Amino acid sequence: MRSVGVVAALVFVQACLPASVQPGMVDAVPRVHDGEPSLVELARAPGQAEQRALLVVYPRSWCSGTASVVLVDEDGSFVGAVAPGTAALLSVPSDARSLFAISSVEIAAPLHASSELSKVVLPAQPAGLLFRSRQWSNRDCATGQYADPATASKAELEAVLAEEEIRWIEPRRREGQAWLDAHRDRVREVIATAESEDDAEAP
Repeated sequence: MRSVGVVAALVFVQACLPASVQPGMVDAVPRVHDGEPSLVELARAPGQAEQRALLVVYPRSWCSGTASVVLVDEDGSFVGAVAPGTAALLSVPSDARSLFAISSVEIAAPLHASSELSKVVLPAQPAGLLFRSRQWSNRDCATGQYADPATASKAELEAVLAEEEIRWIEPRRREGQAWLDAHRDRVREVIATAESEDDAEAP
């Protein structure tokens, strides 16, 4: 079993806009970097065997609402979440190929309501995921409760982090899983509906 070192996001200190925090996520505590005191670690993914870090960034825009993007694995287990104006460094299994991204409004919706999720293919490191609030055109926003995912290179993510005011958060998986468990039937329904639609579209 291979050992995995601590992975940290190192950036200069900057002011951040307040943002709501999804259940299962808390504000990250900045740490002075051991090797370079002029840098501050704003996010850290503890090194674990058979795990790798995944940087997820969700900048706020004029189309953003209040909903978070909740990331779960194929079994519906909590991986992490990001709200508009936040970023997180998550740990995912090194052999994971994809995750489901679900709006928090979908999870809290009643059973049998219409649903939507995105199946996100995980990029190879050091690339990560970039979510942007959905809009229909340059002038028209969607509802503000959904975000579209995209793979982003390390350079693209660094550019977003440098240009936007981002609040760093980190997962508390036990609390996040407890929140999902309270909506277990709905989570299963959303995932099952998406998988059945994929099967129907398959040739």
